Amino acid sequence: MLRRAALVTLLLVLLAVPGAAALPIPPPPDRRVNDYAGALSPAERDGLEQQLIAREAASQNQVVVAVFRSLQGESLEDYSIRLAKAWRIGQKGLDNGVIFLVFLDDRKMRIEVGYGLEGNLTDAVSSSILRDIVAPRFREGRIAEGIGAGLASIDRALAGTYQRPPGPNRGQPTHGFGSREVLALLFVAFLIMALVLNRAQQAGLRRRGWTGASTGWGGPFLGGGFGGGGGGGFSGGSSSGGGLVMARHPRWVRRFLGEADLDAVTAAIASAEAATSAEIRVHLDARCPGEALARGALVFERLGMHRTAARHGVLIYVSVEDRKLAVLGDRGIHERVGQVYWDGLVESVLAHFRGARFRDGLVHAVGEVGAVLRRHFPRRPDDVNELPDGVSVEPS
Repeated sequence: MLRRAALVTLLLVLLAVPGAAALPIPPPPDRRVNDYAGALSPAERDGLEQQLIAREAASQNQVVVAVFRSLQGESLEDYSIRLAKAWRIGQKGLDNGVIFLVFLDDRKMRIEVGYGLEGNLTDAVSSSILRDIVAPRFREGRIAEGIGAGLASIDRALAGTYQRPPGPNRGQPTHGFGSREVLALLFVAFLIMALVLNRAQQAGLRRRGWTGASTGWGGPFLGGGFGGGGGGGFSGGSSSGGGLVMARHPRWVRRFLGEADLDAVTAAIASAEAATSAEIRVHLDARCPGEALARGALVFERLGMHRTAARHGVLIYVSVEDRKLAVLGDRGIHERVGQVYWDGLVESVLAHFRGARFRDGLVHAVGEVGAVLRRHFPRRPDDVNELPDGVSVEPS
């Protein structure tokens, strides 16, 4: 009898643990500004509330704010999606709602966007708003001002007038440099240039000009999607990206990878995805006039990689003529591996590229990414291949 009672008690404890660990979802609010952390004064909260009421009357778009003290160990993405599904912000049939979430102690933010507004408030725009507009003010302790500036930027984005600040010092006071400061900067620049040139010479200039960059293209500073079927996803671009897989590749592609090489990369992708529910794409571009990461982010959306249910797509972007490499991971995988992983992956691929081992570098990258995705997103019996496996090529 005592043994049975002990087993029942243990079972009740085990059943109670998950429910106790989950951060509760507040009931759907009757206000637009919801400060569960006590970070805003009544005057600040009411001022932001009145701004949102006026903007909603003019645009019909519904925007709400939720400020929490902590995630209490929960995943930012999972909690945000649960909150969005419970609150159902936006007009029925239009999906024109936005939720701006802030978790102060975790230093994390997220913008959840209804499907009806994703055309203007994209991942890239949401990222810029949180990183360039809100975060600098938060770092200075100006919480109300940061939220207000973020809401104003969201309103401009929805109206199609938002422009990303040109640099990290936008909105901050500028200071002139005297002649001494200029000379000191030139001297430092000369020393750095001399050091770089010396190391390049010691390496025998074998690097061949390849440069790389990486990002968890999501992290804590990118918006998500909700509405419709839930689970996230932004519109724009082909949902499959299949139109970019070319039957006969242009000459610049054939100089970089032969047909057998392309087949080997495709086979590596298929093999990696056989063990994970995530998606991997390799995209080749002839030229990238700007930053490889920025270009890669556009390709990421156009290929529909942001539409994966768990936001776990990974894009390996290569600009062949400019010798640029970028690896972009969506927020689902980035939140699990962090930036250090991406930086290490890029360096390992560049080591192959600088030795002109392009196929080996891409196969290596796919294999490494596949192993990480398999560990965090193992394949389930009901998984389907959401995106093509073939190497996509930018049309000339």
